[in-house]
Amino acid sequence: MFDALEDPALIDVITVSQRAEAQHASRRLSAIGVLVDRHADPDREDPRDRFAVDRWDEVAAQVAAAQGITHALASHQMRYAYVLRHRLRAVAERFAAGDIDFRTVALIIGRTELLEDDALVAAVDAAIVAALPRWERWSVKRITAALDALIYRHDRDALRRTKTATDDRHLEIRPLDTGDPLAEIWGVLQTPHAVALDKRLDQLTATVCPADPRTKAQLRADAIGALTQGLDRMRCTCTDTDCTGRAVADTQVIVHMVANQDTLQDPENLEPAQMSGFGVINSTQARQIATQPGTRIHTLHAQNTDRYRPTRTLDTFVRCRDQLCRFPGCAHPAENTDLDHSIAYADGGRTEAENLKALCRKHHMLKTFCGWREIQEPDGTIIWKAPTGHTYPTTPAGGLLFTNLTRDRTRTQDRQRRRTTERNLNRKSRSQRQTTQATHTQANPPPF
Repeated sequence: MFDALEDPALIDVITVSQRAEAQHASRRLSAIGVLVDRHADPDREDPRDRFAVDRWDEVAAQVAAAQGITHALASHQMRYAYVLRHRLRAVAERFAAGDIDFRTVALIIGRTELLEDDALVAAVDAAIVAALPRWERWSVKRITAALDALIYRHDRDALRRTKTATDDRHLEIRPLDTGDPLAEIWGVLQTPHAVALDKRLDQLTATVCPADPRTKAQLRADAIGALTQGLDRMRCTCTDTDCTGRAVADTQVIVHMVANQDTLQDPENLEPAQMSGFGVINSTQARQIATQPGTRIHTLHAQNTDRYRPTRTLDTFVRCRDQLCRFPGCAHPAENTDLDHSIAYADGGRTEAENLKALCRKHHMLKTFCGWREIQEPDGTIIWKAPTGHTYPTTPAGGLLFTNLTRDRTRTQDRQRRRTTERNLNRKSRSQRQTTQATHTQANPPPF
């Protein structure tokens, strides 16, 4: 589209597009702000505000479904929209004109949040707009410092506390994409905890016998398994049959891995597998995990029941099929969700895979009490219908990798397929009999 343009023209396209992007973002937040005012105005008391799923949640569910984003992100957008609509009106005008981008608007909202007096809010709002031309192309850090200085002049108590390294402590785990069943851990800990962890890992590595083939670094990494179980020693991996450390149990945590049988049996098979709550892993990782001691392999199938509660097999099947909460945009792991009947059990809905889905508690209550309706198709697809009448389809995440976890056809199509198959077999058998009879007759003509 732009290949024929010269460099100056391309820069113009970038500038115009950035301005248009800000204008569209402003329109989106303006629409969200009207929804908030109509149905979840924080300044208007309502008995529903004490419900587990309140008015704010009801609006957030619709905003999230419309954009395919998480409930939390939709809630953030609603807060931004409300502030622009009722507090920072001058900033909102510049945003609507495309003079400032969404990143800067979000920063302004966050830094001015502690201002309480309406007159001060208006004064800071006007001061920010007046300073905006000088802030063009400034970094986030520089704009933050300018905002804090401006707020400090108006209300010292409204200055946001600077985030310290202690506030930023965290611990994260994610898959290591190297072809091995490994993960990486990184984070920031408080010093006493970090020192205690370091010493405890060293203590555990000393519990294996000298014949253990692992390096010190590998032993420290593997010591996490014993640490998670509260054990006082590690499992030894030496070859000495008399070593008592070989009998120490390894990590006893149940983790579901979904893989096709062919993936586990055929070294040449490249189809990936999926680790619940962890993500996609390659076929080599799946085969390594499947051969580890203590691993149990179960064949998943949808074992339906007449009871209200699903069988353990059916429960596992649905969770492995769905992987996540089935509400639009929700990323809550299916392992920690409710299994909900699409057609209520009391209304004759069966406890079977075609009528069950994973829903986190919040979206389960939204469906039950807040006017959301849904239709579940045989392949696990859910067609959600919002109170406004808009529809949003969601498909089971497991079905993207494992088509055998979903139904490719409806029951009517299955019945027709069986009928057609049996008719074709009858036709083939009759044809073979006729051919055999004709051959026999030709080889043995009648004597007259």
